[in-house]
Amino acid sequence: MKVGITQRVDFVSEYSETRDSIDQRWYELFEVLGMNIIPIPNGLKDIKAWLNEMKCDAFILSGGNDIFGLKESKNVSKERDQTEFAILKYSYDLSIPVFGVCRGFQVMNIFFWRKAPKGIRPCRNIAFNQILLRRK
Repeated sequence: MKVGITQRVDFVSEYSETRDSIDQRWYELFEVLGMNIIPIPNGLKDIKAWLNEMKCDAFILSGGNDIFGLKESKNVSKERDQTEFAILKYSYDLSIPVFGVCRGFQVMNIFFWRKAPKGIRPCRNIAFNQILLRRK
């Protein structure tokens, strides 16, 4: 199974570079699950063409970055917002499953219900340990 995963956007001032990144533990998790993880770049001119080429079976909208336009947003990336909204449209049109983590779930809420959830407190300590899997 191929699962596309979105990436946070970080600016590294030391090198004056904007980078896409995800936590390395995602790769460890998918290795245990026996699935292929496909990092999705932000800022592509034609994300739909890229998604068609990759042929992912599912998508994960990962955590990180704030959503542009929300009242308390500081660490935003318009490119990431555009990428994730395009993925949601694409997956909705083709009935491809999507799983949202933290920010990803908030993006899904905005996409489908046009509003952000209220009263969400930041969570910085998420662990990927002790996952028990059973295969049939």
